[in-house]
Amino acid sequence: YADVEYRDTSNSGNPPGFRIHHFSLILTKQIDEHWHTFAEIEYEDAPRMEFKPGSPTCEAECSGQIFLEAMNIDYSPVDAVGVRFGRFFTPAGIWSIEHYPPFVVTQERPLYIDHIFPPLIDGVLLHGTVPVKTLFLNYDIYAGNGEGGSGNSDNNDKKSLGLRTAITLPWLTQFEIGLSANADTLGNSDQAETRKLSTGMHSKLRMGQVAFQTEIARASLKPQASAKYTENGFYAQLGYDHSAATKLGYRYDVFNDYAPDTTMKVANKRNTLFANYRVHKNVVMKLEHHLTKRDTTSNERLIVASVVVYLGE
Repeated sequence: YADVEYRDTSNSGNPPGFRIHHFSLILTKQIDEHWHTFAEIEYEDAPRMEFKPGSPTCEAECSGQIFLEAMNIDYSPVDAVGVRFGRFFTPAGIWSIEHYPPFVVTQERPLYIDHIFPPLIDGVLLHGTVPVKTLFLNYDIYAGNGEGGSGNSDNNDKKSLGLRTAITLPWLTQFEIGLSANADTLGNSDQAETRKLSTGMHSKLRMGQVAFQTEIARASLKPQASAKYTENGFYAQLGYDHSAATKLGYRYDVFNDYAPDTTMKVANKRNTLFANYRVHKNVVMKLEHHLTKRDTTSNERLIVASVVVYLGE
């Protein structure tokens, strides 16, 4: 997928302008009935990185980012049990998994996403879908390096453990509810360890032209020889399909962070209005208006107009 944005913010020092935000290549291979590979390489903000021969120093100013967001090998002998090795998006809630720009209503993510649960895990994942009478139970159980762990090392000897479960009910057009959890230890040999436990709930409902989704999450952090503190976030999003091509909606969004140096809670609240127009099944135009109220800095108005293209079939 690829997208181009025009952004206008009330923050001083950020004049209106265009942003070539994402260009991502997704490489998949169905090796046989049971083996499958998936990889995603992200080129963000039109990266330019030229280096002097034999030196890690840029010849000019480096910009943007090239990042291997996912690379995993999956073996699924049956629908009920599969195992995945490598780097994968952390199974937590909704947005962490269903975040691709051609298929989400806004370019801006809810405030707490990527702050409470780690965005990525390098490790191993057990997953599957189990029918239970008229219900379907989806599960993901994983272990990995956790936050701060790269593809070749971890920053401590304790592994991140997590799970996500979701039940799909035969009500309405769509009805899903689920739970997520992740336990991790932050820090390394040069730092005091911090134990972190993240938990969350989510729900997705659709009835005809109306879709609703919500997520709530909380992280409890306990540094060694220091007081425990918490972070929490929540959003509720309502969308209405005005036509087959047009979607309108609203999202209310909260993220309560914590400043350990001042022992003060930092609250952020955002109201978002959005409109999508799908000119082609693989091309969508978006317009979104965000008004963010912050405790520590001035309020921010952000308008984003974008064109997003899905490069697959």
